[in-house]
Amino acid sequence: MKLKELGILLLSISIPVMVFSIFVINYMELFYVFLGIFIIGLASFSISDNYIFPYVIREMIESSALNIEAILEEFDARGKGIYLNKEGRDIAFIPYEENEYFEKDHVNKIISSPLRILNERGVTVFIPTPPINKEGDERDESFLKKILIEHLDLADDVKLIKNDVENKSELIINIINPKGRYLNIPRYEKCLGHLESSIALSSLSKYYGKPIHFVREAKNQNGIILEGEILNG
Repeated sequence: MKLKELGILLLSISIPVMVFSIFVINYMELFYVFLGIFIIGLASFSISDNYIFPYVIREMIESSALNIEAILEEFDARGKGIYLNKEGRDIAFIPYEENEYFEKDHVNKIISSPLRILNERGVTVFIPTPPINKEGDERDESFLKKILIEHLDLADDVKLIKNDVENKSELIINIINPKGRYLNIPRYEKCLGHLESSIALSSLSKYYGKPIHFVREAKNQNGIILEGEILNG
């Protein structure tokens, strides 16, 4: 990843959250955290392009995940997240209610509504995924490996199965030997999955150009088994 790309990513995440923390919730601690991220992003954007080591990007993504954990706790969001790409940004919508399921018309309403942090049904957060796009006819599994393995070094391997059944597209992702360090983010993991899972679903949402609902995940001796559903509405 280039420095300028990293700078754009950090700036796009930090600016909306800084505005939100001051004018909506008046949460100065959150503002100062993202002010630091903003400064790093501005510096990265200003410096000439150089390769960034995966562990540096990983640490920045982990810091963002800790801040998302604070937002989810603050607003007591408990539902399973819906990942989507809106206005060129990777975001996730997390319902307040744990068992709330969104039909197609609800998802379309979320997608078409103005991008804002809060609405009457849940919380929207910016997912810190690398700004990497699909190249030509690149396969979905190859795209996922490029992000999780080559750019972030977050796993040894990734396997993807996509099943189209009864007007639904189900995803089963096997993240083998995840390498992210332990983070105390239980609400994030409940709503969005482990960090590796979160980046995987967010990246696939961008790849397919459709929202993806986080269904469940489970850990075994080989890694993480992740399930998602592409919302075709």
